[in-house]
Amino acid sequence: MTRTRKMFWTMLALSGSVPALADAQQSSYPPPVSGEIQLYSRPLEEEQAAPALPETPRRLPDADTQPIPKLRYEDLPPEPPLVSAPPPAPKTRYEELPQPATQALPPDLSEEAASSDWSPPDNLLAIQHYRGIPYVSGGVGEGERAELNALSSRFNLRLLFAMQGSGSYVADVRVNVLDGRGELALTAQSKGPWFLIDLPPGTYTVEAETMGQAQRQTARLDGARQTRLNFYWR
Repeated sequence: MTRTRKMFWTMLALSGSVPALADAQQSSYPPPVSGEIQLYSRPLEEEQAAPALPETPRRLPDADTQPIPKLRYEDLPPEPPLVSAPPPAPKTRYEELPQPATQALPPDLSEEAASSDWSPPDNLLAIQHYRGIPYVSGGVGEGERAELNALSSRFNLRLLFAMQGSGSYVADVRVNVLDGRGELALTAQSKGPWFLIDLPPGTYTVEAETMGQAQRQTARLDGARQTRLNFYWR
């Protein structure tokens, strides 16, 4: 190995290139300064000569790369038809409203029975007085109804209490009669669906209350004939 080096230096000395080689070495590697750290950069030729790292190809996401077709107006789905509002209900005039059915009186209150002149078979009912005004009530059984029909002509005001629609009788009704000045003329508890009163001629307000419901009607008594008021509850 030593022999080979000697031959190399001998050939360089003969060719006169030793000083140039020495100068090249000195220019490439300057002498270090004491106390400093020398940094040497890699020559550009070496960096260019170094093999580049292989680039990893970027993978596109799996997606439909087909362009979205443009929709034309003719291709749009038809719009649903508009629902029109129902026509307003026609207004009903008062004259066109159905009239309520006339409440028929029970058979026991017919004119024939009321005008009968036969005497009651039994003394089931007693005529009572309130401040000198006679009255009688009842009608629960057939005997009481027959007796009231016989006594009806002696009283100028007759009241009937029943249920609306079915016509069922109603008993235990509180009766208050007020005169034209608003003063109490009579108050009593009816024992049945019929209530007979004999009042002086005039205008009266009759109040009937049962099952927590009160009704009021006006009676005009002129002494010529009997006045009848019918009270119906639902």
